[in-house]
Amino acid sequence: PAMAWYLALGPLMAFFSARVIMDIPLSYGEHGLWIAPGPPWFVMVLLAYSGIYGCVHVADGGIPFKIALPRVGTFLCVGAVLGLVNVSLGGTPFLVFMDGVAQFVNSTVFFWGGIAAKRNGWLQQLEDLPVPAVRFLRFLTLLLVFLIWLLVAISFRNGVSDAQLGVVQGVFSVAISLTFLDLFRRVFTSASKILRFMSDASYAVYLIHPWVITLAVWGYAHALHACGVNIGRTCAYIHPGMKEAGQDKVGGAYLVEADGEGLLWLGWAFVWSVSMLVVWPLAYGIAKLPGLRQIL
Repeated sequence: PAMAWYLALGPLMAFFSARVIMDIPLSYGEHGLWIAPGPPWFVMVLLAYSGIYGCVHVADGGIPFKIALPRVGTFLCVGAVLGLVNVSLGGTPFLVFMDGVAQFVNSTVFFWGGIAAKRNGWLQQLEDLPVPAVRFLRFLTLLLVFLIWLLVAISFRNGVSDAQLGVVQGVFSVAISLTFLDLFRRVFTSASKILRFMSDASYAVYLIHPWVITLAVWGYAHALHACGVNIGRTCAYIHPGMKEAGQDKVGGAYLVEADGEGLLWLGWAFVWSVSMLVVWPLAYGIAKLPGLRQIL
């Protein structure tokens, strides 16, 4: 799957987006785009981590290194440290990690935490967390969601990045992980046809969702144009104003001439709805094709 995206699906989407959607005279593979990063980065990372873990597991004879379940406060302190890493290292490029060194550090810590949890029975011990601790985690998670939304809005309005946001996101990554583990343990205790369907399709959904979302945005722009709305197109490669606006990482964008933000939110609802209705059954069908059943 990773090679299929890096060498085919990714470059084709870059070519399609440039030539067809943005009308940029780009040749296939130009500027090194014959290989394109994307969703399967985690496949490569998981493979590397698993190889390292396999070597360590053989070296220590498979004997678990006993680590007691940390307190909730300790988990949150780890999240704060990860947040500081996000702020200090930023998006410094590193291998296949989309967000650079900071993402590498975060991914490594979470991968190690998963191994420690499995080998020391942390998941079973989490079920015995005191009720006040569980309620605190739920409250904290909701509070952090609000703070992140607020900080993102403030940063967007001021046109600057907020260092506090990186720290809050680090704590949030740990808090929501613990909250979801508890939530899914309590609520999703039995398999249903819908959950089984989504489980079978989830891997393929992750691989093909950029294509579905791109086509949905393209369709919405054409629908607005057909209704008489003025639509423009811009690209960071040819429009210096996007860099000044802090949007230089956006490959391409549509510019909609309208009063207010109504069409923006309508576009979000349209793209979300169409993507959800299309990507799940499509991914499920792909995953069941001969030759792909054992891969996806």
